[in-house]
Formats: sequence, structure tokens, C-alpha cells
Amino acid sequence: FFPESPGKIKIGAGIVGPSAGYMMEASYGFRVGKKLRIWGGIRSTEALNAETAGGVTLGRVGWMDSCVGITYN
Repeated sequence: FFPESPGKIKIGAGIVGPSAGYMMEASYGFRVGKKLRIWGGIRSTEALNAETAGGVTLGRVGWMDSCVGITYN
């Protein structure tokens, strides 16, 4: 029942606007019956030296978001 499959863990780096940044994500799911899969996860993203469109330097900025999905085959 839980977890339906191995959890997914993702780590990435790149450019967030004009500055370098990185992200980390983890998600897990479980199956209900034979055709329904429910999964959820959380992701954290951080920019190391963020700037606004007006040129104001914010410094290190981060945010988190979550996701929930339902798949029916």
C-alpha cells in the first residue's frame, strides 16, 4: 500500500533570474486499487543573490511549494 513505488528525490542547480540557485524535491505516492495512484511532494528553491526587476538586491531568497497529484490508468 505505501509507498506505491520508490520515492523520487531530485537535486538541481541553475540560474534563477540573474543569479545562481538550486532546488531540492522529494515526492512519494501510493496506489488505491489497481488503477488509481495518489502522490504528493515538496520542493525547496533558493536563489543565492536575487535581484528585483528594478535592480534592488535582495540577497539570499528561498521558497517552498508542495504538489499533490492523482493518476488514473
